[in-house]
Amino acid sequence: MKEEAPFSFFCAAGPIHRRQASAITGTGVPERVSAVKKSILNLVCGIISVAVIFGGIEAVQRVRYADRYHSAYWLGYGFVKKPKNYIVMMENMLLRKGEVKNIEASVIYYKNYYKYNPRAPANKDRINTLGFRGNEIGPKERFRIVALGGSTTYGVGVDDDSTYPALLEKKTGAEVINAGVSEAYLDNIQALFENEIIELRPDLIIINSVANNMLNSSNMYKYSIPQKINHFLLSKSLFYMTLREKIRVMAKKSIVDIYRSSFNEALGAFMNDETFYNSMKEKYRDIIRKARENNIEVMIIKEPAWLKDRAEEPTGMLLDTRLKPVWDRFYALLDAVGKEERVTVIDTSGIPATQDYFTDGLHLTARGNEYLAGLIAAHVKPR
Repeated sequence: MKEEAPFSFFCAAGPIHRRQASAITGTGVPERVSAVKKSILNLVCGIISVAVIFGGIEAVQRVRYADRYHSAYWLGYGFVKKPKNYIVMMENMLLRKGEVKNIEASVIYYKNYYKYNPRAPANKDRINTLGFRGNEIGPKERFRIVALGGSTTYGVGVDDDSTYPALLEKKTGAEVINAGVSEAYLDNIQALFENEIIELRPDLIIINSVANNMLNSSNMYKYSIPQKINHFLLSKSLFYMTLREKIRVMAKKSIVDIYRSSFNEALGAFMNDETFYNSMKEKYRDIIRKARENNIEVMIIKEPAWLKDRAEEPTGMLLDTRLKPVWDRFYALLDAVGKEERVTVIDTSGIPATQDYFTDGLHLTARGNEYLAGLIAAHVKPR
């Protein structure tokens, strides 16, 4: 009788032969192996193998962060209490390999990739080595303005010379640095200002930040299960956080977040949330006070928005006319800060709500940026 070739299947621990498989399945029949139990065993071995691989990558990432930023905090990221001031630099903020500025701040903020996405020929955005859009920044030789904000300031959808900071420079003759970073909200802007912008010795800073503060408020969302998983992984894994940010920046857009909420719930939450508005007001005041300590003037922009009927998703929902009371209240907050702190607040309500001026409900076309730059230039008086 011809002897059969020894049967085996594999897992992370190596081959399991017929007699071993028989012992595992408990059938007592060497010739037969339970297909279900074999599949389960292979699945378990596969899961263990993947866990070991990703665990190793996570460990390497933590060691890299700890070494690069000279802080043991990163070794226990997600599981130890962060120090009062912890390293702010993250993978998507690295300017060049080997060139990392060791900065500490109480709030993480983001900057643009140096040479943002060189593999994408369509991306011609000029990013300097400080992580800001535009040319390299040299010694201060004239009146210097720094524009702070999110994607509207950065100039999503227009070329380098058609952003409002670039157009403002042409209109005023001042040096205007575009420090806008997509998705930045007031916490990020404040941290960037205190840790880096002050060092540039600007004469004036312009703050354009409304929409992202609302989008980052829990009032806007009822988190779905996928979003909860995403937040959990971001808070526990450096590997996941870095991978997500690299994909986000390389794709030039956010990874889709699944949010759902009703207009009535969001409207009611925003209008009744005094803590949210008080917090925003205090942050603006803190920035203004810090600026004055460093002889820097401040100007605030009422971020332009084109409100109309849209689908129920985060950005569209924010720009729906039914949420106009929320925008009006935030604008009123900016007016109050301007009056109390004696700073100029730019009213942008005159920008026509058409496709000639808006690429979407938030971002401006070149023509829209020209209009905004003109509104600001009327209040800028270079010394």
